[in-house]
Amino acid sequence: QVQQQGGINIPQNTPNVTAQQARDVATATARGLWWFVFGSLLGLLASLIGAAAGARKPRTYN
Repeated sequence: QVQQQGGINIPQNTPNVTAQQARDVATATARGLWWFVFGSLLGLLASLIGAAAGARKPRTYN
């Protein structure tokens, strides 16, 4: 480990990653995040539809 200014230890055996590999990882991560956002919005839409449908059909307790 190498100690830099400020007392931070940096390991010397860091993996060698090319710029292209870093771009590939960033692209895959961004694509995954978009699918997560898309799924979250679909879930939100489904919950809003369910809430609206439930509000139109109130339960009757006898």
